[in-house]
Formats: sequence, C-alpha cells, structure tokens
Amino acid sequence: MTKNKLFRLIENILKLKKGAITERSESKDFEEWDSLGTISLTLGIGENFDKSIPDDVFFSSVKEIIEYFEINK
Repeated sequence: MTKNKLFRLIENILKLKKGAITERSESKDFEEWDSLGTISLTLGIGENFDKSIPDDVFFSSVKEIIEYFEINK
C-alpha cells in the first residue's frame, strides 16, 4: 500500500474530507480520531493489510502507522 492509499483509507475510516490526512497528521488534530476512532482505525487498517494488530497497539499519528507497517512509497 502506498502512503496516499493509506491517507485515503484513514480519511474513509474516520469520515474525513479527502486531503485532510497527511504524513504529519496526529489524533489530536481531528475530533473524529478519538478513542472510538482509534479503535476503528486500528481494526480497519489491520483488515486492509490483512494483518492482526495486537490489542495493546493503538496509533496516535500517521507516522506511527507508516512505521508500524513499514510503508515506504
């Protein structure tokens, strides 16, 4: 998955407008990225990567997601 596809995926999961998410985006930047949004995001991204994410892993920034999945494109 490319970074741009990841950004669109996050926007879709959190129901944000296109272009709202960038590599520098953090949970504190969006009301939608609250505790429930974090859970939805973790589950949705895990499904799209076809990867089980441990229950104790939560993402608070796009950078963390990129690093976790080693997205380089």
